[in-house]
Amino acid sequence: MSVSFQVDGQRNRTGSSPGHLAGLNVLSQVFVGGYNEYTPELLPLGSRFRNGFQGCIFDLEFRTRRDGKFIALGKPEGHPNSGRSVGQCGVTPCTLVTCRNGGTCVDSGSSVYCRNPNHLCRNPKTPLFSSPTPNPQPPLCQCPFGWKGALCSETVSVCDAEHRPPPLCAHGSTCIPLPDGYTCLCPLGTGGLHCQQAMAISDPFFSGNQSSWMSFPPVSIRHRTDLRLQFQTLSPEGILFYTAQHLSARARDFFCVSLTSGFVQLRYNLGSGTKVLQSTNRVDTSGGTWHTVRAGRKGHQGYLVLDGLEVKQNDTEGGMSTLDVATDLFVGGVSDLSSISTFAVENEPVGFTGGVRELVLNGLDFDLTETGALGGANVGDWDGTACGYKVCQNGGRCSALSGVDSDTFTCTCSPLWTGPVCNQSVYCVNNLCQHESLCFSTLVTGSYDCFCPLGWEGRYCDKQVGLSMTTLKFVGKSYLKYRDPKFNTRNLRYTQVSFNFTARGNEGLILWMGRAEHDDDDYLAVGLQAGHLNIAVNLGERLSLPLTFRNVTLCCDKWHYLSISLNSTLIQVFLGDERVLFEDVDPFERYVAMNYGGLLYFGGFELHRNISTVTSGLFTKGFAGDLKDVRLYQDPRQLQFLQNSEGFNVYKSNE
Repeated sequence: MSVSFQVDGQRNRTGSSPGHLAGLNVLSQVFVGGYNEYTPELLPLGSRFRNGFQGCIFDLEFRTRRDGKFIALGKPEGHPNSGRSVGQCGVTPCTLVTCRNGGTCVDSGSSVYCRNPNHLCRNPKTPLFSSPTPNPQPPLCQCPFGWKGALCSETVSVCDAEHRPPPLCAHGSTCIPLPDGYTCLCPLGTGGLHCQQAMAISDPFFSGNQSSWMSFPPVSIRHRTDLRLQFQTLSPEGILFYTAQHLSARARDFFCVSLTSGFVQLRYNLGSGTKVLQSTNRVDTSGGTWHTVRAGRKGHQGYLVLDGLEVKQNDTEGGMSTLDVATDLFVGGVSDLSSISTFAVENEPVGFTGGVRELVLNGLDFDLTETGALGGANVGDWDGTACGYKVCQNGGRCSALSGVDSDTFTCTCSPLWTGPVCNQSVYCVNNLCQHESLCFSTLVTGSYDCFCPLGWEGRYCDKQVGLSMTTLKFVGKSYLKYRDPKFNTRNLRYTQVSFNFTARGNEGLILWMGRAEHDDDDYLAVGLQAGHLNIAVNLGERLSLPLTFRNVTLCCDKWHYLSISLNSTLIQVFLGDERVLFEDVDPFERYVAMNYGGLLYFGGFELHRNISTVTSGLFTKGFAGDLKDVRLYQDPRQLQFLQNSEGFNVYKSNE
């Protein structure tokens, strides 16, 4: 196939392609001045061009051998299908742009204009045709000092990079303009005028004037909220703790503890109005006293205790009883004070000024350090040393070490404890506990005990239990966690469990069937309370009260057979051959299935967990006694505890 072309009336230039093929089969679009891909590597195979055309193209026509007539490209003729960065020939981009406030337009070699409504074009209806450019850039306005933006219409803030001199806030910090300059909002772990210094936090210090705050991930406080906090304050006003349905002044549900005119105030809203409790005494605002506040609610009933003096809420009936919050837990302030509910504080919301050294919420002890918090800003350390309230444990005394490294300390331990932070009993030094067992000191005997993992026993957990562990012995500080391998095939609308037990005490949790992670988790709980059988069921929203059978005392050292079935919302309990409970826990059948997550706890929970906290006060102790013949649903075989289980301090009984 031969081709020819002519330029400006010069002689034709001809050429031919190699090979026997003589046709040009073109099925794609015709591109003029460039290609729809930006990078040269994506140009059609064989192309030697690196850039698009720069200039003007006029009177472009095209013809084929089919009719021999020249026609303009496009449908309709002269109208392209698509394009990019094409302008009107003979028109300089800067003639179409008006820079404001003394700015000067600089043609950057592009014709991209009149597409953005923010650009002020003198003739916005001018048709746009050719002149594509590589790496297109819009015309720029060079702005005089104090102005910025595409058209120099925006004032340069003291926090903008264009400001001279530029702000000195370190990377990761936030510059905040002030009437007389700016301040730097430092993320956790940094400090100094421009957040240029690394800072370790042991006991956080907050400054209301610097908008300090820390945040932690939310926890379940829907049915009950129990907050314990220790603080010293330098101001009579400030937010100590806050969480809400969402960060908005219109948030309905919230829980807030704050200082108001030197009094500690608890405010919470469950959706049916704000309830307010206030301490009877003012706090010391000189920063010389550590105060302990405990604030919370169970259902709609609230309480507030400051340094041992309690304020009770007048008993009110009705209204909402659950707290539906979803924000992070804020301490010392909030990331945006304007987003606090208008009913959460009595006066204008301000950040707290002072120190906080303990925060416990529903039994969960929070790590008040730069690594333990989720976020925060402008938080310092209360005394500027590495010695925090909980650095040295078990009554140890912390001493900060002077020198180049100010983050070092030493602990002087009480006589019964040792280790770098006084967390190891002197009786457990060089202990003989084996197979990953845990050493616990016994102060009465001046010795120690080994808590054996499931499957091991003996004084030092050195004897392996045989495969036939049919009767379990619990000692009060025991637990067994069983994962039901058949959970996915269970009918959750019909739950059945039975076992034989003998108790050696009047109190204790025997069985908790459920995840035991959050307040709203479904569960079936069985245990002893004052020697009586106590059973609690939660299918959702905790609609039913605990059920107690008081006719028989089940302690001590006597075997009892217990069978429990839960058919939808109807519960039946047999003690031996006698039916002792038959009740509908939710006649309205709002929830009819118990999603226990395939988990069953026997005797208690993991050793670091508080039974009273996990069960919301239903039970306070672990079970002490023996357990055997445990069956789930209608399984023909009893549970094999050495399979699908983990636990500690559970032994093979001789019964």
